[in-house]
Amino acid sequence: MSGGYVTRLNHNNIARLKSSKYRDLHLLLFWFAPILVTVSTGRLAVFNLDHIVVYLLFLFVLLGGIYVLTCLHSSKLSINVLIVIFTLFGSVLYSDFTEIRFVVALVAYSVVVHAISKRFPLAIWRQYYLICIILSWMTIIEILSYFLIGEFLFSFRSPGTGSDIFPRVSPIFDEMSHQSFFIMPAAIVAYKQNIKHFILLSIGVLFTLSVAATVLFIPLLIYFNMEHIRLNLVSILTVIFTLVVFLLSIFVSYDLIASKIGFIAHPEALYTFTKPISAVNILIGIDFLKNFSVNDWLFGFGYFNDGDELKMLLSNSLFYNYYYNIGIFNNEMSPSSSSIGIVNLVTSFGTVILFFTAYLLFKAKKYATDKKLYKLAIFIVIASMLKNSHTIDYLVHLFFIFGLTWCSTSELLLNKNK
Repeated sequence: MSGGYVTRLNHNNIARLKSSKYRDLHLLLFWFAPILVTVSTGRLAVFNLDHIVVYLLFLFVLLGGIYVLTCLHSSKLSINVLIVIFTLFGSVLYSDFTEIRFVVALVAYSVVVHAISKRFPLAIWRQYYLICIILSWMTIIEILSYFLIGEFLFSFRSPGTGSDIFPRVSPIFDEMSHQSFFIMPAAIVAYKQNIKHFILLSIGVLFTLSVAATVLFIPLLIYFNMEHIRLNLVSILTVIFTLVVFLLSIFVSYDLIASKIGFIAHPEALYTFTKPISAVNILIGIDFLKNFSVNDWLFGFGYFNDGDELKMLLSNSLFYNYYYNIGIFNNEMSPSSSSIGIVNLVTSFGTVILFFTAYLLFKAKKYATDKKLYKLAIFIVIASMLKNSHTIDYLVHLFFIFGLTWCSTSELLLNKNK
């Protein structure tokens, strides 16, 4: 694929967006509807509807596959990305062939979001960006609702607070950190494009009171916008606002931060503790890393491992009694699913496959319509996995790597007059 093709692709999409603002709304069924279903599993379970998740996902992925085969069959896809998709999911299937339906669904979603993002990079970015704006407004409405009537309007959760002051808000996503990381690329891009949008999106990121998002947002914002930071009044006021909100988030979520870090700094406090803590995935990850053999590092244990070998790695841990008390060694739980995402990648695939796929994604970067967004999307996936236990079966990650990375953040999309 040549750079000229990318240029023509951008011009064609810009012309289409100018001619019809809502022309490509059907694409939401193929990339966002599956995400919405998976991030709402907890909400559906409250209404005893979680059993329909698999059917809805099958429907949306099937529709996306049919659309790509019938309407986008001539799209120029990245060979490197297709190799990554089939390498990763092929190794998943190799560990348990009976999971072929699960693997086929993930492959189909990955190919679909890659195909529509290559064909409609501006449209997909615009839809993603608008959804982030809506989520941020919903976050503000939830905060106001909490202080006015003491209840949430959108979230299925009962209002929880940080330091008994601010509510922890997540209108649609089951987990607060998931909303933060979903909105984060839009907020970081908006900094140089539209200050009002940046302020709004920052609220959507930070007022979930997610510790991981709070700690990572400012460094990522500075890193990806270093050349756009200027010593003028608007920039100074924006930086001041961001730092105030950041510090407020730290203050409000101080108890949450202490509960995550305190036990790691003082492990003896866990010897008789019987309740799960949110930092347990970090503890398990540390124990894995200390006990991996060379073979474990290189080839992993397989995506669908039964967990017995991983449990053996925890047998000499300082936290063994705690793991036992909270049920890590029960058959219903897997140590890998309780660990952090980065470590899960190693346990599932090994570093040989991981380095191979990383190399191919790096080579594919030269064909992306916006190289900074390409790096940003993958960087945020990695950053979110420093805490979350998701690996490749999380559709937000799949969309970011195979879809959002190929979008365009053209200034036309965020023009105030548009």
